[in-house]
This record gives sequence, C-alpha cells and structure tokens, in this order.
Amino acid sequence: MALLQEIVSALFCIAAIVINVCTAGFEIKGSEFAFVKLEEWKPCRNGSIQMEFKTTFENVLLFYTDDGGINDYFEVKLLKGKLHVVFDLGSGKMRLVAGEQLHDNIWHKVLIIRKDSYISLHVDDSTHPRKYQGKDQLFGIQNKFNNYVFVGGIAKDYEDRTQALTLPSVFFETRFNGYIRNILYSNCGGPLFRPKILESLNMTMGTKECITNSPCLHGSVCVEEDNGVSCDCSSTNFRGDKCEIGKFTFTLNIRIIGMPKLLLSVILLLSSRW
Repeated sequence: MALLQEIVSALFCIAAIVINVCTAGFEIKGSEFAFVKLEEWKPCRNGSIQMEFKTTFENVLLFYTDDGGINDYFEVKLLKGKLHVVFDLGSGKMRLVAGEQLHDNIWHKVLIIRKDSYISLHVDDSTHPRKYQGKDQLFGIQNKFNNYVFVGGIAKDYEDRTQALTLPSVFFETRFNGYIRNILYSNCGGPLFRPKILESLNMTMGTKECITNSPCLHGSVCVEEDNGVSCDCSSTNFRGDKCEIGKFTFTLNIRIIGMPKLLLSVILLLSSRW
C-alpha cells in the first residue's frame, strides 16, 4: 500500500507539472500585484501549515487564507521584523507574535499547528502556544468554503471585490519580497504534503529537485535545504535517510494465570531493513 501511495503521489506531481506545479522553492519579486495562489488548506480541528522564508524587508505579508469571506481567517506577516499571526475562528480576533529581526536575509521556519482549542506558533526553535477561548473551534464550515492560500499577496482579481475576503484589508498589505521554500500542509491531522501552485504573478521558481528527482520513499516528504534535500519520515512507518527502513509493530497479548481479567499488552518494536 505504501508503495502504491508513493507511485500515485509521484504521478500526481508529474501531472501537476503539466497543469500547474507542486510547491518547491521560489522567489517573489514584491511588485504591486505579486502573489502565489495555492490549493486550499483544511486544518479542521487538528492540522498544520508550515514554510520557510528569507527576506530583507521587515514589513511584508507571508500568507493568508480564510473561509471564503464568512468568519474565519489566518493572516501571517512580518511587522518590524517580528512574525505576527492574526486569526479569527468566528469568535473574536487573536494574535500571536514571535521572533526578532527576521528580515536578516537568512532562512527562518514558521509552523502553525491547530490541535483542538490550542494553536501553537513555532518560529525556528521557539514555541508559542495559545488556547483559543471561543466556542467555534472549526476553521470554515466543515471545510466546504475554505479559500485558497495566498502567499506573498492577494490575487489582483480581488482588487474590486475585497469584500469577498474575510479580512478585506489584507489585500493592501505590503507584498512579500524574498524567497519561500518547503510549504507543507497537514489537513485534518493527515500526513504532510506539498500543496499545488494554482496561479502566480511575478514569481520565479527555484530548485525543483523535490518535484522531479525526489529521493524520498514510501510517501515521505522531500525537504529542501541549503546543500540539497532531506527526507521527512514522520508521517510514515519508515526511517532512514531516504525513509527506506521499515518499522514493524507487533502486539502480544498475555493472560496471567489467576488473574483472568488482567490483560497485558506488550508492544515489541522491531526494525528490519527492506
């Protein structure tokens, strides 16, 4: 099954290159209407979104998504070199702030995790959890009306209909100018994957090794780094540099004499190279 998933994923990305592309590293020029539009992110009550960025500009929009102009949104931006996550799940706006001098032209990683009523912002090695107090914990209405994820700016076709955005003012935020890589989603607690780029303006693609020549096996995620690529095996049952080593789990149930209602579950984790 894992091999089948890997083949299907590879074919999907190859097909996507013809129609659009899976996300790899790219540069956004920061011009007036620069943007990258990605497929919808569906966090439900348990999901994540992450990316790495590099810029010399201290006040820029990183990404934005909403529920189609109804109640909910996530806005992620740099303000005076600090990372701000402003969000509303329908019960009031909240803000998380992290980092200092993040416009220093080196790579920084931002990760947002939703887990029930908690939202955690991770910037490089720092973690900033926050409990969301509202009664409405879902993002969007059962994920049916979630908008696309806009990276670096909002598409120009919203210029005359900003009311279609849950946060109309986001259209006027300063466009991102710099480099983006390793955009990864987890939808509803599912495995990490690279979303597709559906549309862009004033964006230049960088390396495509993770798309065209990924070394990662068994549905693992290819991650771009300064000196090449690595493989994230966290969403699989494999390990190793290329996620090539299988992890086997066996459960042994033992009934103890004289204690018929007591059942011990012993988990044996054995590793074997395939």
